[in-house]
Order: sequence, then structure tokens, then C-alpha cells
Amino acid sequence: MTASASRSLFSRDKNFEREAVVDERALIRDGLRRGMGEVTFAQVRGNLDGRLVTGEFQIISRSQSQPARQFTTMKTIQAEQEIVRRVREGQNTVEP
Repeated sequence: MTASASRSLFSRDKNFEREAVVDERALIRDGLRRGMGEVTFAQVRGNLDGRLVTGEFQIISRSQSQPARQFTTMKTIQAEQEIVRRVREGQNTVEP
């Protein structure tokens, strides 16, 4: 694993720890901070773009007022789908 990939993993994990949707700038910022001057913006951007190509990150459609792209992960989408599935299965199974 390259240094840039390692820093991007840190950025991904840190930002998606409590948020389902993360601003692109936050991912880049944290990747650069973790790199402490050893990685370039181009390396962090390239890693992010690679994760978009592989489908790890998904772009979220938001209003035009958002200044940067917003991302989520396939893992987050799957977790939310599982929650919705469980809620639907539980509907009307007990008396109110």
C-alpha cells in the first residue's frame, strides 16, 4: 500500500466514522494533514478519483448550493439498506 493510499484510508475512516455523507474537501484535507507534507495534493486527488472509479465512493446528488461534491460509500449504503429492511420486516408485528 502506498503512503498516499494509507492516508486516504485514514481520511475515509475518520470522516465516515459518524457521517453518512462527507464533503470532498474534508476527505482531501484530512488526507493531506495525515500526509504531513509527504504527499501532494495530486496524489491525494488521484487516490480519491481512483476510489470513485472503483465504486468505493459514490457521489451524492445534492442541491446546486453545495460548493463541493458530496460522497458516501457502498458500505454506508448497504448498512442503510439493511436498516430499512429490518424496519420494514418489523412493521405490524407487535401490538401498539
